[in-house]
Order: sequence, then structure tokens, then C-alpha cells
Amino acid sequence: MATTRSPGLVVPPKSRFRRLGLLYRPVRRRAWAPRLLFYAITFVVLPVLALAALGAFVGPDATLAGVPAVVVVALACVALRRAAIAADGRLRPGRTSGDSARTDDSVTFSLQEPPARHPIQGLLASAGGSMLMVAGFYGLGRIADRGLRLRERGRRLRAVDGRTVLRNRPNDPPVLLLRSFDEEEMREARPLNFFMRRYEESLSRALGRFGPVITIGRPREALAFSGAARLYVWDEEWQAAVRHFMIRAGAVVIVVGKTEGLWWEIAEAFRVVSRERILFVFPYAYKPADPRGQGRSEFFRGWNVWPLRKDMERERRERYGQFRERMAAIIPDALPPDLGTAICLDFGHDGAIRLLEPKYPSAIRYLFGPLAGTHWLADRMFRRYRFDMGRTVSPFVDKLYGTAA
Repeated sequence: MATTRSPGLVVPPKSRFRRLGLLYRPVRRRAWAPRLLFYAITFVVLPVLALAALGAFVGPDATLAGVPAVVVVALACVALRRAAIAADGRLRPGRTSGDSARTDDSVTFSLQEPPARHPIQGLLASAGGSMLMVAGFYGLGRIADRGLRLRERGRRLRAVDGRTVLRNRPNDPPVLLLRSFDEEEMREARPLNFFMRRYEESLSRALGRFGPVITIGRPREALAFSGAARLYVWDEEWQAAVRHFMIRAGAVVIVVGKTEGLWWEIAEAFRVVSRERILFVFPYAYKPADPRGQGRSEFFRGWNVWPLRKDMERERRERYGQFRERMAAIIPDALPPDLGTAICLDFGHDGAIRLLEPKYPSAIRYLFGPLAGTHWLADRMFRRYRFDMGRTVSPFVDKLYGTAA
């Protein structure tokens, strides 16, 4: 099957240090305020405090009293950097080549109105759900299940629609996320994690620094999901919509499933998108339990997936085996016989198949992150499932930026 290359990115040479230090011109004026404060604290205040702390340690007092101040200021630098990135909406300078084609609004389908958004109500529901989860955890009761569902409802009430996201980041190529509607509620198998995010949420967080993450929503759903921003079209027009956004996307990310609609999307992606912009995700499938069921608590079932590990691994192998069989007619290169521990599959600039192994939180997160000690303990017990999605897909994102070979 012939492959048409999608518009390429025109990315000026930029080192990792420039990205880390935000040493490039932002796009939006509102990004200057947190950025200038970040520059002042990072490159002036922090070095001075570090030298003062070092002098106090090697001096006659031999004290470490200045170290807490250095740590606090360093954390403030991280928070300011995140605020500057959020205000700017992107990490990458420059537009994409072929912008005239990307911004063409002539479409052959019509967008539906998204479900109503209620941010205040959603925030209150999420806060109430989190409190119920804490109460249920200490009381070992099913009230935690209600809290989990209430918090998820709060997230859905706050979900932003795709048109708003695209309008807020007009200069960034979108990331199109494709998945089966039947697996929208699939959660990460992340034991001993209070937040219990869905795969889609983690992928959207990881890929959102490259561009706005969008997807086609289920028609006529009452509430959108958090994660990828939804765009709604009529049933008979979904293929035209998917093809339209594929052509204009900077990347296409596909959570591999088993529905025929998804197989059509995969075949179409190879037809209209260059391989290097496609990422396949093979998750450890974990769906919430039926709330009407009489089995284990949904909350504690997510906290301890050890009894489910064999079923999850078997289902994942079957998912990849079906993908390998279907792709034999599309991908001339032989796919690996087994994924092993890899979570994602993509293609290099030369078209070679590449498996992305899971990566885990940095030492800084283990030492200074929230509940640092429990992170270390949980990762020793359930290391296979508690990987860091952002660090895992970073080779794919770096390749899109043009910083990877």
C-alpha cells in the first residue's frame, strides 16, 4: 500500500539545554511574565543561594542550613517552568511546513455540538470524590468505589472540547489519538496509585507538549471524557473526519484494539501519514468492574492487580498477535514475534521498526515527589506496570521535534 508523507515539521536546530531552560522566544505575550520570573530565579537567585549554601558548608560553621532554601527555590523553578509552558501552549518554536493545507477549513463533514461543560460543578465533584476515596481507604469500605466514580464524573464535567483546544493552540500541529470506543474507560494497571488515570489521560499528558491532543468522540454521549479533546461528527461521516485530521496531524497515536473500525483507521493511517509520525500503544488492558457486580471493590481491585496479571498479559499478547497478523499485508518489514516488555511501537526516520521499552520515574521524583517513599516501595513490588508514560514516549516526541536521530 502506498504511503503519502504528511507535511513535515520545520524545526530550527535546538539543543536539549535550550528546551530545558526555555531559551527561545515564546509565541504568546502572556508567557513572558512566568518566563522572565523563571529566568531571574533560575539563573540568578538559585546560583547565588547554592554558592551561599556551599560556603556555609565548607566554612567554619560547617552547616547545611542553606540546603532547604536551595531545594525550595529549585522546586519553585520547576513550577514556574510549567506555568510558562502552559501560558505559551507549546515547547517548539516555528510553524510547520504546509501550513496553508493544515489551516484549510474546507471540510466535507459537519461537527456536532459537544456535551455541555460544567467546570465548577466538575471541580466540586472531583474534590468530593477524592475525599470519599480517602475515607473509603481508611475505612476499607465500598464508599471508595463511589468516590472513584464521582471523581471520574467530575473530570468529565470539566473536559474541554476539541474545537476550543485547537483554537487555543493554532500554531501547533495536533496529535490525533485513535482508540476503540469500547475501551474509552480502560485504566492504567498502576497498583498502589491513588489517582488511577486512564491510558488516554496519561498519553494526552505526555504528548500534549508537542501539540493539542484530539480524538473523535462517541456520537450523542452525555459527557465527554478527560484526556484527548473530543470532536463530534455524525455516524456516517466519521471516516471523512478521521482522514481529514490525519492529514493535518503532526502525529497519529493508536491504542491498538480489536474493532473493525480501528483496523480501518490503522490501514488509513499508513496510507496518508508518514510512518515516522505513527505511534502504536499496546496497553495492559484493565477495565473498571461492573458497579452492579458483587466481586471485589473496584478501588482495591485497581490497587492490587496482581491477581489479574496473567489475564492482562494474555490479552495483551493476543492483541499484539492479531495486530501482527493484520499488518503483514501493510508493513513489508517483519514485525517482532513478541513485544516483550515494550509498551509502544513506532518507526524511525528510515522506516525501521522500533520498540519503546517502559521507562520509570527519575531519582528526583523518588526523592522529592509526593509520597516519595511509597513510590519506591510500590515500584519494587509492581515495577512492570508503574512505568512513566511521559518518559516512555519521549523518544517518539523527540523524533517529532527533530532532535533525535
